[in-house]
Amino acid sequence: VGAVRETGATVFDEGRGEYRVTGGGENIWGAEDAFHYAWQRVTGDVDLAANIRFVGSGQHEHRKAGLMVRASLEAGAPYVNATVHGDGLISLQYRETPGGETQEVKASLTAVPVSLRLTRRGDVFTFFTARPGEELEEAGSVTLTLEGPPYAGLAVCSHETGTLETAVFSGLELKTP
Repeated sequence: VGAVRETGATVFDEGRGEYRVTGGGENIWGAEDAFHYAWQRVTGDVDLAANIRFVGSGQHEHRKAGLMVRASLEAGAPYVNATVHGDGLISLQYRETPGGETQEVKASLTAVPVSLRLTRRGDVFTFFTARPGEELEEAGSVTLTLEGPPYAGLAVCSHETGTLETAVFSGLELKTP
């Protein structure tokens, strides 16, 4: 999604039940995004959850990996994502209008690796956080209308143009209850 110099990739390791998502791009923030996105179209309510960890020490503290529901694949599309940064910051980030500024609800938990869940019930998106193996706790929510069937999936951004970063998503759940 957006202007990325390096092509990303998504690889499923069936033996481990893990998705390795590699992506570049300047950021998932501001009025336009640039990142790698592994997605599928969904309708109605959505539950998206995974344990997330980065591979290696990374180039930038704000590299991101997360769970996203997005109105379209346009760089400035409205979206909601539950994301973890390379420095452990966890937040719900969202853009309400095409080309609008990104807003954020920070979780109290700071951790990598992390367990995240993002749910959509009508226009209400809620995110949950925990350290892997612990019980998820609600960390925040936002009300946002996404027109048409959105795209739900896994997002990775290196926060460095020309650099690729990899995150591992394990225990992935994507449900449309």
